[in-house]
Amino acid sequence: MEKIALSAWPTPMEAAPRLAVEIGLDPDDLWIKRDDLTGLGGGGNKVRKVEWLVADPLRAGADTLVTTGGPQSNHARLTAAAGARAGLNVVLVIPGSGPPDEPGGTCSCTPLSPPGSCGPVTPRLPSWPGRQRRPAPN
Repeated sequence: MEKIALSAWPTPMEAAPRLAVEIGLDPDDLWIKRDDLTGLGGGGNKVRKVEWLVADPLRAGADTLVTTGGPQSNHARLTAAAGARAGLNVVLVIPGSGPPDEPGGTCSCTPLSPPGSCGPVTPRLPSWPGRQRRPAPN
């Protein structure tokens, strides 16, 4: 399995001399890896994972990615950005208890979604032959 390149690597290392001194280190002993500068959806270390995750559906000829996460999910945000960059449709299932257009609502959108693409999502259980539905308790 191979990954696809969706971001700018390697990200830079940045010296933090004042913070180093503040926490008792020598000025040259603290460096910060700047994965926020990947150039994809706000960056972060999850970009590396998403580069691997998007490669397989592309090879399989898929046209849509589907994933889920919490209302503030970095994984969901980066999946949306990666799908857009790779030319895939993206459906994000964000469960919650509020209306779809409010934080915590169940919706299929992020700030990276195309205009008009956000809408409510009704979670459904999978259906397969022989599956029995249980009657609702009284």
